Amino acid sequence: MPDVGPGRCALVGVAKNCGKTTTLNALARRQRELGRSVGLISIGVDGESRDALIGTPKPAVFLGEGEWVVSAASALSMSTARFELVGSLGYETPMGEALLARATHSGEVVLAGVRHLEDLARALDMLSDHGAESIFIDGAYGLSLIHI
Repeated sequence: MPDVGPGRCALVGVAKNCGKTTTLNALARRQRELGRSVGLISIGVDGESRDALIGTPKPAVFLGEGEWVVSAASALSMSTARFELVGSLGYETPMGEALLARATHSGEVVLAGVRHLEDLARALDMLSDHGAESIFIDGAYGLSLIHI
């Protein structure tokens, strides 16, 4: 797999179930192999076992020990990874407060809670400020219209 290098990478697709999350997992795994600190965000909800809208199975999202995530409080509570809560992004979502967390134990993580451009910008800044070198954003087609 090619080295995408440190920085920010948005995985964008024009449809559900087109491989965004599978690609996110592969890219994050490669960054781990290279010894880079990973941060994960989703525009929408990812990592749940079934799609809430159409009921199809979805792939898990894996987070390694020491890696970073921005997600909603209830999404983090559904995860098998365990976390140290580091900070709040300062807004509430339908799934609870949006939080910055660092994995104390690796496992699967449910990503949710970033819905607006301002929220994404704040999440990216917080992840970078805490040392995430390679940040991956699992998104939807509308994300392609914004500059990360």
